[in-house]
Amino acid sequence: MNNIGTIPRRTQESGVVVIDKSRVLLGLLSTCKLNEHEQREQITYQHLHGDKDTWWLGFHLVAICKCLLNRALA
Repeated sequence: MNNIGTIPRRTQESGVVVIDKSRVLLGLLSTCKLNEHEQREQITYQHLHGDKDTWWLGFHLVAICKCLLNRALA
């Protein structure tokens, strides 16, 4: 996820998520905006595969890529 010009291949375990909100607040807000009811129903979910995709896209849009793990820890 180093290049903002591309959509990265990604996988994510959603059982546990640890977030340092002081470092990634803009990514969280961007993800929230993508999941607003009207936005979600009319645009977001028409082109993506649900809330996990909005998580990745929200962070990608504001260029916060280093905080997401690239490998499974378990």
